[in-house]
Amino acid sequence: MIDMPRPSRRQLLAGSTALAIGATASVVLFGHRPLPERPSAWLGAALITLESAAEAILPPGGDPRGLAEGVDGFLAGSDPITGNQLWLALCALEHLSGPLSRFSRRSVQDRRAVLERWRDSPLGWRRQIFAAVRKVVVFSHYTNPASWAAIGYEGPWV
Repeated sequence: MIDMPRPSRRQLLAGSTALAIGATASVVLFGHRPLPERPSAWLGAALITLESAAEAILPPGGDPRGLAEGVDGFLAGSDPITGNQLWLALCALEHLSGPLSRFSRRSVQDRRAVLERWRDSPLGWRRQIFAAVRKVVVFSHYTNPASWAAIGYEGPWV
């Protein structure tokens, strides 16, 4: 076993101070400031992340804000476990999409690139989050009768 010299109290305090200053500087410099709050029934600040993901996933002419608000309203009256899981997935997407900025503060092209990286990631949890967010967005978009005309669907026969 190799004996490592123990740091002195002064070295430990200096290292801790440097770590705290570095962490604070990275938060300030890399833009992880709180998102502006919008009225939300369930998702809170994650509502903006869902809207940003919908904007990147939906075809042109989609309504990402209406979609996100509709999902938020649905989650408010449904199973809280499902809502918490989607909230957690959106928070992971928001904060773990890259070191320099949050997901919702990126351009649409950058958000698409992030989603493609998560779709093809070797990490299973990233693929699962991508699949969950994509399914929520696509399902919510195509259950809206306003989107049916774009794909040639005339509505139910009954």
